Amino acid sequence: MEAFFASRAGGGPIDSDSDEEEVAAALALAKSTREQRRAGERAGDRRAAQLAAAAEMACGRARWMEAIELFTGALAERPTDTELLGRRAGACAQAGHYPAALHDGELMARLTPDWYRGHQVCGSALFVALSIIHKYIKYM
Repeated sequence: MEAFFASRAGGGPIDSDSDEEEVAAALALAKSTREQRRAGERAGDRRAAQLAAAAEMACGRARWMEAIELFTGALAERPTDTELLGRRAGACAQAGHYPAALHDGELMARLTPDWYRGHQVCGSALFVALSIIHKYIKYM
C-alpha cells in the first residue's frame, strides 16, 4: 500500500504489481490470524466442556465448592455462557452462598434479558436468602 501512496504523491507511475502483492500478503495474514483465533476458541471450548463435566460430577457427589471452582474455570474460557452461569448459580445455592447465586443470576439476566432463567435464579436466591433472614430474626 505504501508504494501506491508514494507513487500517487510523487506523480510517478503506479506500480500495480506491488499493490496486488501487498493486498495478497495482508489477506494471507488476516486468514492466518483468523485461523489461529478459531483454533484457540475450539481449544477453549473443549477445555470448558471438560471442566463443566468435572463440575457436574462434583455436584453429583455433593462437593459444591469443588463444583463452583470448576464452573468458574469453565466460565473463564466461555464467560458469556449462560448455561454455565446457571449451573454455577445452582452449585452456589446448594452450598448456601446465595449472594453468589444472585450475582450469577444477575449476569444471566444481563446477558439474556428476554430469557426467564436469569430472572428465575435471581428470584430464587432472593427468596431463600430472605426466608433465612426472617427465620433468624424470628429465632432471636
